[in-house]
Amino acid sequence: MTTILQGGRRALMQLHLSEGEKRLLHVYARKDGISPSMWIRRAIYNELKRRGMRLGAVHGL
Repeated sequence: MTTILQGGRRALMQLHLSEGEKRLLHVYARKDGISPSMWIRRAIYNELKRRGMRLGAVHGL
């Protein structure tokens, strides 16, 4: 989990989101009452789990 937490910003950049999409993520995060970075990390973590990837495989993010 720590590799995803540390790599959250770089992983987000790899998702190639537009500026508008990034703003939307921040809006949704505030609605949830958590910081945008935590919301994004959780989204990345859930997406990786959905794809069945082991967390160790994400070390290169």
